[in-house]
Amino acid sequence: MISMSSISNLCLIYRHLCRSHKPFTTLSSVTVNHVLGHNTRHSIVLNRRFSHSYVNVLKDKQLMTQMESTFILPSVQTILKRLIGFDDNKVFETRPELIHKSNEVRFMTDNELKMTLEIARMKAGEQLAMPPVLAPKEDNPRILATDYELQGYIDSKYIFVDSSPGSSDQTRLIVVRETNGILREANREERYRMNQMFFPKEERLMEKPNMFSEPHLTNVLDRREYEFVLNRACLQFEPNDPEYIEICYKTYDHMVANNDVLGLQSTRHFGPFCYYLVYFKKIDELLNQFILSETIGDATDLCQLYYAIHSGDSHLSDENSINRVEDISLIKKYITEESIERPILELTLQKYEEIQRQKASLTDDIQRAHGLKT
Repeated sequence: MISMSSISNLCLIYRHLCRSHKPFTTLSSVTVNHVLGHNTRHSIVLNRRFSHSYVNVLKDKQLMTQMESTFILPSVQTILKRLIGFDDNKVFETRPELIHKSNEVRFMTDNELKMTLEIARMKAGEQLAMPPVLAPKEDNPRILATDYELQGYIDSKYIFVDSSPGSSDQTRLIVVRETNGILREANREERYRMNQMFFPKEERLMEKPNMFSEPHLTNVLDRREYEFVLNRACLQFEPNDPEYIEICYKTYDHMVANNDVLGLQSTRHFGPFCYYLVYFKKIDELLNQFILSETIGDATDLCQLYYAIHSGDSHLSDENSINRVEDISLIKKYITEESIERPILELTLQKYEEIQRQKASLTDDIQRAHGLKT
C-alpha cells in the first residue's frame, strides 16, 4: 500500500520536472534521492507566485470594503468557525508574552478539577474569536476651522483630547491646532500616540516594535512563529490599520510559500487566514493539506466557502443552508473548474479515494472473519 506521504514525494518530483522543463529520462537518480531524502515534511510545494501587491490591494477601496462586508456574512462566519477546529493542546498551550505573569497553583478535588476544565473549555471559545477583517481606515483628517489671525501666536502644535468616558480610541475627539491657525482632526499617528498616552493599553508600545520592520519580520516568520507575530500585531495595531493588514498578508503568504498552511489551525487567526486564501483564490495548498490529512470535511468546507464568495449563489447567504458535509464531488468540481494546481490535487484525491476503498475492504474482511457479515 502506498502511503499519503509517498504521494507527496511523487508530487515533489512532478513539481521539480515542471520547473526544470526536463523529460523524465534526464532526471538523475541523485536528484530523485535529493527530493525524496530531504522531504521530511511530507508535503507538496505548490506555486509560490502571488498575483497581487499589498500596496495595490490596500489602495483598492472597493475591494477592501467588499472584503469586509463579505467576511461578516452568516454563512462565511459559520464555515470559518468550523475550519478553525478545536485542539485542546493547541488552544491551552503556553504562549510567549511581553509581560510575564506568575503561575497560580491550586489543589483541587476531582470534581473541582472537572468543573474547572469545563469552565476553561467554555472560555476557550473566546480565545478562538476571530479578529475582524476590516478595510483600512483612510488617513484624511478634516479641516475644522481656518483661523489665520492666530498665526504667529504659537510656535508649536497644540493637541486637544476629549477625556470624556465612554469614547473608544476610534471615536474619541482629538483635534490639532497648527501654528498657522488651522484647526483639524488628528491624523492616524497623532491619534494613536494620544490614545496610548492618556488611555494606555496593556502590552501596547508607543513606538512600533522592530519585529514588524524588515529584515526582523522575515527572520521571525522564517522561524515559523506565525501565531506570535499575529498576536503581537493585534496588540500593537487596530484591525483597520494598514500596517496591521499588511503584516497579516505578509504572514499568510509566507505560510503558503513555506508550505506551513496548517500552522495556525485551532487558533483565532486560522479563520481570517482561510478567508484571505479563499478571497484571493489561493486555496490549492491548503486544500491539498486537508486531503493529505484525510480531513475531507474541512476540504469540503473550504470549497463551500470558495463558491459562497465567488459564485454569487443566493442560497449560500443563508447560514442554515451551509451544513457540514463530506462531499467529494464538490472538491472534484473545484479541482476541475478553478484549481491552478489541478494535476497535483487530482493525484492526491485519487490516492485518498484508493486508501478509503482499501480501508472499507479491510473492514469488510474483519467483519466476515468475526461472522458479523456474510
